[in-house]
Amino acid sequence: MMRYNKTNLDFFEKIDTESKAYWLGFFVADGYISAPKYRHGAVLTFNLSAVDGQHLQKFADIFDVPLKHRTSRDKNGIEHLIVRCDVCSNRIYFDIINKGIPTPKTFNYINVFPHIPTELIHHFIRGVFDGDGSISGKSMRRSLFTICGNHSFIADIKRIMINALHLSNVKTSTSPSNISILVWGGNDQLVKIRNWLYGEATIYLERKRNRFMGVTLNNRKSKYRGVQPAHHTNRWEVSICTNYKNIYIGTFDTQEEAAIAYNDAAIKYHGDRAILNDISGHLLTIKGGEHRKYKDNG
Repeated sequence: MMRYNKTNLDFFEKIDTESKAYWLGFFVADGYISAPKYRHGAVLTFNLSAVDGQHLQKFADIFDVPLKHRTSRDKNGIEHLIVRCDVCSNRIYFDIINKGIPTPKTFNYINVFPHIPTELIHHFIRGVFDGDGSISGKSMRRSLFTICGNHSFIADIKRIMINALHLSNVKTSTSPSNISILVWGGNDQLVKIRNWLYGEATIYLERKRNRFMGVTLNNRKSKYRGVQPAHHTNRWEVSICTNYKNIYIGTFDTQEEAAIAYNDAAIKYHGDRAILNDISGHLLTIKGGEHRKYKDNG
C-alpha cells in the first residue's frame, strides 16, 4: 500500500519558480496522474529509462520519495531498466487539474499557459522539450529542433516561441491520434532556441542539453546569391534553382570563385532573365562578350 506524502505538497499550487515551471512542463510531456478513487488517493507517476535516473532523482528529492527500479520488455523481447517515481497526494492532483491540465492529456485541450508567468514560460517549455523533444544532426545548418504533443498544446507552444524569438511560421504535422510535431531548423533559429531554453537554466536533462550544446555552430554566411558554406569544410558550395529543381554546380575555395560560378550558371540556365552577383573585377555581359573563367576545385 502506498503511503501519502507529506513533503512539499503545495509545490504545484503556484508556479512562481524555475523549478516549478520546469517540472510542470516535464509532467505534461512525460508524466501521468491518476484521479482519486474510493480508498485510493491520487498518484503522480514518472517512468523513465534508467539512463535518466539521476534526473528523476532531482524530482523525487523535492517530495522526499524513493525511486523504484524494475525491468521492462519491449515488443522485441529486449529488457530495459526503468526507474519510477510515485508521489501520492490528492492536493497535487487538484493543483495540476486547476492549472488547465486534464487527464488524460492526449485528446483534451491543455490550457496551462495562463497559469505560468511570462518570465517562466521558457523553463516550462524546456521541461516539455526534455520530455517530448529532440535535437538531431551535428551542425546547426543541418540540425532540427523537434517537439511533439497534443495538437492544440503544440499550437500554443509554436505561437509563443514565434512571438518570443521571431522564428519562421512553420507547418506542423498532426497524426490521427491528435499528436502534432513541431520542427524548426537553420543556424540562426536554432541558436535563438538554444539560448532561450538554456541561457539561464539550472534544471535540465543533461544528455539533451549536452546534445544541443554539442551541435556545431556554422556562423559563416555568404554575401553572394547561390553561395552557401560547404558542410564540414571551409569551402563554398554553389547551386542554382531552375524548373523547380536545385542543380549542384560545384565547391570552391573562395566566395568570389563561387559567386563567379553562380553567375555563369545563371546565364546558362536563365539567359536574359539571369540575376547576377556583383563581383569587383569580374565583368559579365549576358549577350556577347566574354567573362572571366573560374576553376572548379570540387
